[in-house]
Amino acid sequence: MSEQTQRAAQQGLVFRSTEQAKSPSTSAVGRRIVAAALAEADTNTSARAAKEKNWRSNYGKYFHRLTEMATEHPELAVSIARAGLAEAAKNFEFVGDGGATNLAPLADDTKPLFVTATVRGTAVVDTSLSVPFNNKVFTDEPLESQIQQWRRDEVMEPEAAEVLLTSLRNEAPSLAGKKFILLGAAAEVGPCEQLLRRGATVIAVDIPRPALWSKLIQAAEDSAGTLIIPTRQNTSANRNTDAPLATIAGADLLTETPEILQWLKQFDDAICIGCYAYLDGARHVQLAMAMDFLVQHMQADNPQLTYAFMLTPTDSYAVTERVAETCASRGTAIGRLTAKLLSAVSGGRLYASNIRGHASGLALIDSILPQQGPNYSLAKRIQRWRATVAQAEGLMVSANLAPATTTRSVTSNKLFEMGYAGCAYFGAVAFAPETTNSLMAAMLLHDLSDTKGDDDFTQEAPERLFSHNAIHGGFWTAGYQTRSVLLPAVALGAMQRIGLPKPSKSRPAARLKTALSH
Repeated sequence: MSEQTQRAAQQGLVFRSTEQAKSPSTSAVGRRIVAAALAEADTNTSARAAKEKNWRSNYGKYFHRLTEMATEHPELAVSIARAGLAEAAKNFEFVGDGGATNLAPLADDTKPLFVTATVRGTAVVDTSLSVPFNNKVFTDEPLESQIQQWRRDEVMEPEAAEVLLTSLRNEAPSLAGKKFILLGAAAEVGPCEQLLRRGATVIAVDIPRPALWSKLIQAAEDSAGTLIIPTRQNTSANRNTDAPLATIAGADLLTETPEILQWLKQFDDAICIGCYAYLDGARHVQLAMAMDFLVQHMQADNPQLTYAFMLTPTDSYAVTERVAETCASRGTAIGRLTAKLLSAVSGGRLYASNIRGHASGLALIDSILPQQGPNYSLAKRIQRWRATVAQAEGLMVSANLAPATTTRSVTSNKLFEMGYAGCAYFGAVAFAPETTNSLMAAMLLHDLSDTKGDDDFTQEAPERLFSHNAIHGGFWTAGYQTRSVLLPAVALGAMQRIGLPKPSKSRPAARLKTALSH
């Protein structure tokens, strides 16, 4: 394939090419961005990151150092975030019919492409909190008991449990008339259907894929809400079938970024812009940059617009000392002495402590999974940096940590599928998508209705924005780094397939040795 053909195949928001590298290395870009952020607080580690030869294997320690620096020096957290975002912007360009350019100038110099279609549901508004879990739907007192059980099992932080209990006990208002912009509206763990059920208007952005849009349209028609869709031609909302609309609906966040912005600007009364789109590998970083571009410009026009996204448990965080104490007290399915022996024999690669330091009265957790790759960590860090900057500027942010979830994209990786099945033996739980999106929608709506917010403690410790109210599924409090027990969890998940009894609870009282005796 010629260079010209290769270039034509790369359209939209892409990693910037140079004369030296027509096909830029995503690892080199990642090194540059992380090194630039680290330089604000730790020039020595920044220099090492810039020269790291095995980025694919060693990137995790640099991302953890970013968390550590922002925690040790909270006054530098915003400058670290700004430096990372600025370097990221330098390393991406938008390739369109007119060639390659920076994305920013296109914000005000793009012709409209999309027209709007509207789908209105006819159901009655349902504002109750209900959570599907283990093939049951929990509401009212049973749900309260389940939330209390999750709190006792250390599946979520106490603050998160209190938010859910408050949401359960207090009558929630209808979302009729409230507009939400969802980037990646069809995401399995996104809040689209939960918002529609409560009567919200959802401005939906997702890729042009008829099957995807048929599902969204049907969900809207069965709800009390309204779905607003970008299309490429006018269509009537009064129709007997969704097939024609589904075939012309959708917009590509990567290749039509400026056109999407032009279309979204008409919804300047939206109360939230949620970023839930996901792609594998390097495209996840490109997607994060596209969504970041849209968030920046939408919040600039509407300072009351809340920026919302979900954090991953497989990252590095500053947590309370209570979490550290819980980690220290946890045993394992095979016993503490055996775990210590395996840790020593493996050089710390197995059964390593989840606590990786302390700073400013907080403990530091490193749950980064190398199997997810540096691009995944970079995409999630870009979102965290934008949240840090937005909050410092007085803008609204909803950043809640979602539990490990058995989405299609995760379980398509057999290693993760088996690992999630085996994680319960270590006191952790991976939720089904319908459980996660119910819980996370409740957390989002709490953030939007919370007039007090978290300004006080997050100004003193900005990194706490990302660990407060966390629903981590027990991955934080299991006592061991997620990556250091992944292989044992995979083995246990495989054994489960051939008859190993499942733990009866998310944090079983009977450990593995009891299960093996059956």
